[in-house]
Amino acid sequence: GLENTVTVNEISADSKSASFTADLNNEYSFDSYTFYAVVPGSAYNTKSSSEGSFTVIIPASQIPQKGSVDKTAQVLYAVSETSATMPSSVPMTFKHFTAYGKLSLSNLTDKVSSISSISLEAADAALAGKWNYLVKDGSMAAKEGAGKLTLTTSATENIWFSCAPVD
Repeated sequence: GLENTVTVNEISADSKSASFTADLNNEYSFDSYTFYAVVPGSAYNTKSSSEGSFTVIIPASQIPQKGSVDKTAQVLYAVSETSATMPSSVPMTFKHFTAYGKLSLSNLTDKVSSISSISLEAADAALAGKWNYLVKDGSMAAKEGAGKLTLTTSATENIWFSCAPVD
């Protein structure tokens, strides 16, 4: 039930590892301690301790960067091992919550002079919105899914986007 601000201490040159600190308030007594982390913070929505789940937001509107996804749409998460006592150190390994796609447009006619946005729509799948992750079995389910994803970009090649994992 404790939510804290994290300070990043160090990020490796290859961006594959980092160390960070948070002040953990141990004034409460719990039967067990499990820590959750979601990056970026804007993606975090809610957590349910009773269900062992958390909800994140995958943005339905994204602004892809050159050669990369919108930084607010690259959602990573980590869940610690459960401990019976408050640990002094919590090792965490982050995983990607989102799936990624790379889009290129081809055979554009001479009538298309510029592009300002691209809409992707799925008839039977949620591409974005609020997604719930159940820790005990690793399942993800759309809570308030959106079948449309809008990419604001003028690019026509190598357009990276994030979306919910779908079949």
